[in-house]
Amino acid sequence: METPDPNAAPRESAPTPATSSEPAPAETTHKRSKKEIVVDELREILFIVIYLAVTFSILATFRCLVLIQVGINDFAHSYLVAGVESLALGKIVVIGQKMRVLKKFNSIPVAWAIICKSAIMTVLVELASKAEEKFLSHALHNQTPAHPELLLISHTIALMCIFMVLFAVRDLDDMLGEGTIYRVFFSPRKQIPVTRNPA
Repeated sequence: METPDPNAAPRESAPTPATSSEPAPAETTHKRSKKEIVVDELREILFIVIYLAVTFSILATFRCLVLIQVGINDFAHSYLVAGVESLALGKIVVIGQKMRVLKKFNSIPVAWAIICKSAIMTVLVELASKAEEKFLSHALHNQTPAHPELLLISHTIALMCIFMVLFAVRDLDDMLGEGTIYRVFFSPRKQIPVTRNPA
């Protein structure tokens, strides 16, 4: 009768809820409030919108410089379109990262993923711009530049480069950790841990 009593004591002294309660604070540290999620998403959209607005405005400037040679002054309209496209595509790029079509590229090498994602976004932008040109063709009085094929090729290459830079930064930031690229570029070098190979 005395032997089972000491055996019951250690069972009570090693409570299982203690071990189960240890990972609980780790989970709570990773949880973010809805306000933080919304703020982070708005900040990401704002960064992408500003980047696209600047790059699209540069593209619009080169395009208008070509059109003005044939007597078409389209600066105001092109800048307006650049701002509207940047607002629309900014949200699309953020949402696009969660789409199944673009998620399939996350399993391939980063270089190919960047090229594929950039190609998809370039095609979407080109289709939207062509539809807009047909809808607003009367505003241009059906005038076309001297070399429309060359203008289309240069515009497509420029768009491809714009999206390649954007997706390269986003994919590398996801792989290295959120905010890592920002800290590398905008934080003092002494605060950045760097692993160097021994000579």
